[in-house]
Amino acid sequence: MYMTTVEETTFREHKKPEIYGRYIDDIFVTIKETDVARKLSDVLKRNSLLNFTTEHSQQKTLPFLDVLVKQQGQFKTTVYTKVTNAGRCLNARGECPDAYKKSVVSAYVNTHHIVKRHRLHNELDRIRQLLTNNDYGDQTIETATEKKENRRILRIQHDDEKR
Repeated sequence: MYMTTVEETTFREHKKPEIYGRYIDDIFVTIKETDVARKLSDVLKRNSLLNFTTEHSQQKTLPFLDVLVKQQGQFKTTVYTKVTNAGRCLNARGECPDAYKKSVVSAYVNTHHIVKRHRLHNELDRIRQLLTNNDYGDQTIETATEKKENRRILRIQHDDEKR
């Protein structure tokens, strides 16, 4: 809610960029002119208590959250893992509700939707290994993977029926 108010105030003062996306307090925007980007950043800072930082693409590539965004005429995405990522997540043997553990598995499995089909197998292998290293069982991982795949197939079938 807070960021919505910040955005409303900001875009009364500054033109909203053509491509603008936000997840909580992380903002993805494309602006060609450096001075326009700096002005937008200044207006956001002035209208908020948050500390805004900016990152610029390098060779038309920019990591945003867990996604590596490449601009090649259109945007191409793949999973992004920081170099500092040690491959740790909530351990399956940790003392917390099972629902939390289930959501960890689901979150990892659900990230594979941004991967091109020819890289999907490698990404699922990486996810399986990460979860196995954090003591999640094969059955738990496969159940989540199958559930996601079944939903994808149903969505494709539904889209085909619409045509």
